[in-house]
Amino acid sequence: MRIIGINICLLLVGLLTQACQKPPAATTPDNTPTKPLSARKEEASYSFQPFENFTYLVIKGRLVFVNNGRDVNTNADIRIKKDSAIWVSLRPGLGIEAARVFITPDSVRILDKLNNDFLGFTFDSLSKRLNIPVDFQLVQHTLLGNLPTDLRQASPMLEGEQFILRRQKSNLDMIGYVGTRTAKLEKLSLKDQAASNFLEAVYGNFTTVENMLFPFVCNADVSFEPPGGNRTSLAFRFTHTKVEITQEPLQFPFSRGNR
Repeated sequence: MRIIGINICLLLVGLLTQACQKPPAATTPDNTPTKPLSARKEEASYSFQPFENFTYLVIKGRLVFVNNGRDVNTNADIRIKKDSAIWVSLRPGLGIEAARVFITPDSVRILDKLNNDFLGFTFDSLSKRLNIPVDFQLVQHTLLGNLPTDLRQASPMLEGEQFILRRQKSNLDMIGYVGTRTAKLEKLSLKDQAASNFLEAVYGNFTTVENMLFPFVCNADVSFEPPGGNRTSLAFRFTHTKVEITQEPLQFPFSRGNR
């Protein structure tokens, strides 16, 4: 398998991932910190506000990911049709597209355009290959900074300025941290206790998009050991420059001839 193809597969998992730093204070477009939900922490009442009132979403930003000491810095364009499709285009420089990813509820397809390679997976096969459970909804929730469905059923416990939600699913320990000031997911932690695999993500720079807060920064880390393979650790730093809801249907071109 080509190196870039491997890295892009890992990117799908890396988008679900730990932070090396505390996320910045939540902000609105004028950079004014959002107000606490209550004047005193002990009086805070739990609230979570998902980013979900849209059909089509366009995201542009800069992605840096590190694999075994090798940095890859690329522009990233993302298009989403809610609950239906996620399209990603990676352009490291000079306007040249290096790779294209198309994710649907059934499959993950990847074009390595530099090497004229194609990779295709079902989510079942990808989960087995990476030894980490992953599906379309988990990828979508993580990209949007939303709580995974399982965690939305958990009972919140107030700790400091965050509510902690925790669920155990087989060997997977799922923890979500929802801010009392932002009512948004500020950190997500997924740990496989049996295999010592983990995926964590921290969100920050919450900015208003169509009356909803969206995290313009995601810092992520992932560590896993696939069956028969060596342990791999990756770091991802995603900074969005544009997040826009559109009513116009988006195109999701995916073939070797598309530009």
